[in-house]
Amino acid sequence: MRPISWIFALALTGCAVQLPNNQVEKNAFTPDARPHLTGLRITDAITGTVEISKAGENWTISESGFPVDSEKINPALELIFNLAGQQKNAVGSTKNQDDVEAYGLTLDRAKIVDLIFGKHEMRLRLGMAGENFETTYWSRENEDGIFQADNNRAWGLSAMPDYWKSRNVIPKFGPGNDLKELSVSWIDSSQKSQSYRLVRVGLDSAMVIGQDTLGVTPLKAVELIGRARQLLADDFPLAFERERLDSARLENSPLVSVEIVLENGERLSTYAFKGDAEHYYAANPSGHLVKVLKWRFKALMVSNASLTSGIQLGPEEDDGTESYKVAPGFGIFMPHFHSLKEKADQAKDEQGDPKHDHDHAEGDHGH
Repeated sequence: MRPISWIFALALTGCAVQLPNNQVEKNAFTPDARPHLTGLRITDAITGTVEISKAGENWTISESGFPVDSEKINPALELIFNLAGQQKNAVGSTKNQDDVEAYGLTLDRAKIVDLIFGKHEMRLRLGMAGENFETTYWSRENEDGIFQADNNRAWGLSAMPDYWKSRNVIPKFGPGNDLKELSVSWIDSSQKSQSYRLVRVGLDSAMVIGQDTLGVTPLKAVELIGRARQLLADDFPLAFERERLDSARLENSPLVSVEIVLENGERLSTYAFKGDAEHYYAANPSGHLVKVLKWRFKALMVSNASLTSGIQLGPEEDDGTESYKVAPGFGIFMPHFHSLKEKADQAKDEQGDPKHDHDHAEGDHGH
């Protein structure tokens, strides 16, 4: 068969030719189009418009470059492209104005979602929710057909930029045994510098510190790591505040800084400076300033004495696998995070903790 006949036969059979990775077939709304999406614009008549852009594997607010919360954008994309698989049986017609109004698809009521594929855009209208709020009625712009998408809450997509912003002040880090160091330094109320440094120490570590080594309370170590995970933005500066805050960042020294080192050597850090009565202003991973309630940082401001109260282990008793040590002037040294709870429970048993014994007797460890 000649090449021209082969191409003609392919067209007759309805076979699709695979497009290059950076293209999507114009007017084709299918789940397969998702990898080619480069941006998303959501508009409603009440809250305005937000545009989100993709760079590599990350998403940002287009206007400011502020990082987008992956736990919000990924489910949103699932909802949007789930619609693509539910457009076989129309429940109404976009050519019938009564249908358009009945399903909430008028411009003053619908959410307008523009899917951006490079230079090509595709517009959807998301109308009212079904009776159980688990259904979305929707349509394609300039095409006939109103469709019902079951088990889909795309109608609730937000057009507010702050909703999409990541609240992480420090990027999320994995389980305790992925964390190698936690360092915190701050200026106290008497304007003196304070600091401590927690380091994971195991058999594969060459870190051996001094003779006067004290055991660190294991649960305190776990608690501090949990507090570090709670460094989240509680509010975002308004547009008119940003310039003033950027100037304040240049004029004021940090009051507190936090750094985390992961086992792979990656360093995650943030700092905060004077804010309002309730907040510090802190820098997130992209350098944008966010408002963080003061208690989140103050929860990490603890004395070395409080860290070392409790279990005491000398170097000769420590096999380097499950203890946490502090050497005065050198910081605090810590190994396996996943065994901290077991070690603390064991210590309580050895001390004959009545409450601990009672808990075991009752067989109830939940609170």
